[in-house]
Amino acid sequence: MNTKDDKILRILKDNSRIPAKKLSEEVDVSLPTIYSRVKKLEDKGVIKNYTIGINYEKIGKKICALLGLNVPTVKVQNFAKELINRNEVHEAYITNGPSNVMIKVRMKDLDELKGFIDEISHIEDINGYQIFIVMDNLLDEVTSPFKGV
Repeated sequence: MNTKDDKILRILKDNSRIPAKKLSEEVDVSLPTIYSRVKKLEDKGVIKNYTIGINYEKIGKKICALLGLNVPTVKVQNFAKELINRNEVHEAYITNGPSNVMIKVRMKDLDELKGFIDEISHIEDINGYQIFIVMDNLLDEVTSPFKGV
């Protein structure tokens, strides 16, 4: 990685649909060089995918919540795999601390969130949970600028 690659990532993070010609102009390298550098970043796994940001409120998912779940360590992997198949779960992490599984869910309203929590709280592998309702999204992975290496 060098400063040109860093600049490419910053620009693509902001707009992954930018035409290669415009990208090459902004980075101040030739068009073939842009194609080559982007391909190398993809091949190395630095660029994992090209995505979009979704305004979940516009599609009826007004509630975003983080749930910290306490699951027996030996069951964490299987439990997490089961959770990530649910439509409500948008992100899932295995963590340390009192909550060893953290999930981010999106719901249409508090009743739907309550129903989801009631459902998963009856799963025998959960020893406890904490709920954090997101009041305001200050920064997320899709909309945050690339901060460099």
